[in-house]
Amino acid sequence: MDLLRRPIVYLSDHPSGRLLPWVIAVMAYLAALGLAGVVTLDQSVAKWRTALSHTVTVQIAAGDENARDTERDAVVKLLNNTDGVESALPMAKSEVKALLEPWLGAGNVIDDLPIPTLIDVKLAAGRNVDLDALAGKIRDVAPDAELDDHGSWLQRFINLAENAEFIAAGIVTLVGLATVAIVIFATRAGMAIHHDTIEILHLIGAKDSFIASQFQRHFLRLGLKGGLIGVAIAVLSLLGLSRLSFGLEDALIPKLTFSVTLVVVLVALPLLASLLTMITARQTVTSALGRMV
Repeated sequence: MDLLRRPIVYLSDHPSGRLLPWVIAVMAYLAALGLAGVVTLDQSVAKWRTALSHTVTVQIAAGDENARDTERDAVVKLLNNTDGVESALPMAKSEVKALLEPWLGAGNVIDDLPIPTLIDVKLAAGRNVDLDALAGKIRDVAPDAELDDHGSWLQRFINLAENAEFIAAGIVTLVGLATVAIVIFATRAGMAIHHDTIEILHLIGAKDSFIASQFQRHFLRLGLKGGLIGVAIAVLSLLGLSRLSFGLEDALIPKLTFSVTLVVVLVALPLLASLLTMITARQTVTSALGRMV
């Protein structure tokens, strides 16, 4: 029984056995970054949908200040009496300036600059509001007012994020395929070096499944080792990116956080890397043994 537990084919003697964990570590690192990007973008898109789906903005073009104030008051009164509107609050001029400063630069928003009046409108959750009809009512009381539901802008931004998700998922897939190719090469190299040993095992009646198990245990350990190293380095990189992202405006820039989903993905990745390596090695050995006479 002790003989059956001991390795018959000493694969660790081959240079590929020493280099393969580091190659898998690089692949696991790239896969971890790609999956972190997918998870972060997916969560950000969900947050943007939630944040903007229940808000609209009314803009009253800059012009005569008294006329603009009259239209503002009329629009606010109309909105607060509209079914499905939770609140309508005019934004202070200082708040509008703060919104413009990231685009024009701090201190460049001068008092003489024609700044429109903005009204922040919050829609009641679970209530459907006919925005086209509401826009018509607003124009009846304020001809210079426009209703912006953020729909077209939000959809373009979400489309961009979803395309970035698709690209990140594609990168992860390519990394997985590259890992499979590398493991196939390493497995075949190991079989070539130990060809005589494999032939002897065949002659004494060893089954293909027994020989394949020698390789699969070896590559399982290598895959797990490489996966753990790669994910550990990826976690350090993600922690650095997370700290940097906290200094950025998170309204538009996705903020990297270690959510439950991301933690589960990172924990599962070394296991998936080891399983992928083991299964690939076993299938490669089984296929090669089937062709041996």
